[in-house]
Amino acid sequence: MTPNRFVEKAFKEIGILINWEGRGINEVGIISDINRELSNSDNKDSIQLKPGDVVVQIDPQYFRPTEVDFLLGDASRAREKLGWEAVVSFDELVKLMIDEDLKEAKKDHLCNNAGFPVYNHSE
Repeated sequence: MTPNRFVEKAFKEIGILINWEGRGINEVGIISDINRELSNSDNKDSIQLKPGDVVVQIDPQYFRPTEVDFLLGDASRAREKLGWEAVVSFDELVKLMIDEDLKEAKKDHLCNNAGFPVYNHSE
């Protein structure tokens, strides 16, 4: 699985389709379409994003000292030795993660509107 696949599924959960342009550290994710009906946001009309907006880009500041191009986990040993089996699919995992992020965003929105400080989660 590529990181792009995860990002595409995460954005699709909120009704946003992503196209990729560029290569390597110059690759960016650009909104190609927004389907506000698919969005699970309670405030669909408040989404300020539009097609053509860059919403994903690489920041070299967050590179690890020994960055690798590809990481792939292998759960076969856990299955063999422990009898472990995944009970949540990749798609379900993305949905669970996005749902939790949206809950936090709603809390932040309410706190911010009430004049309370909130964390900057975009870092």
